[in-house]
Amino acid sequence: MMAGDGEQAWKCIRISAPDLVVSDVMMPYKDGYTLCKELKNDPEYCHIPIILLTAKADMENQLHGLDLGADGYLGKPFDPTYLTALVRNLLANRRRLQGLLADRTSSSPAEDPRPDGLTLQDRAFLTNYRLNRAMELLKTGEYNISEVGYKVGFGTLTGFSRSFKNKFGVPPSAI
Repeated sequence: MMAGDGEQAWKCIRISAPDLVVSDVMMPYKDGYTLCKELKNDPEYCHIPIILLTAKADMENQLHGLDLGADGYLGKPFDPTYLTALVRNLLANRRRLQGLLADRTSSSPAEDPRPDGLTLQDRAFLTNYRLNRAMELLKTGEYNISEVGYKVGFGTLTGFSRSFKNKFGVPPSAI
């Protein structure tokens, strides 16, 4: 998706939850720094890598972008092959991280911190990921509710049903 400004970009992110965001720093209504900060502070979207592009390529601005949580910062003009490689690597690393963490989640992101080092934002992301995966599995009709709950990592059917209803507004049996 493409957006003409930072406000439109935020709306697009909330609608589509993209795999990655590439944003200019200088945009009307909401600059790239603000977009990055909002993205990285939102538990629903904080896992999405963001690359900031800008003519402000001095070290101070680069550090500011990285301090806000940007996963990459490219000064203009930039080599498109470098941007492509950066995108490819960020997506591959994110997929590896998700795969590694998927087996380490609990059914509640608000539990006490575990020695696995997951932040509350990581746990919230993984819980949402598991529930979205559960929705996909239920829609196939291939598995019953308890099978889906266990497949996505919930220890109890009650916990799965409660979390599913909280996220989607309907119980798994309605799917």
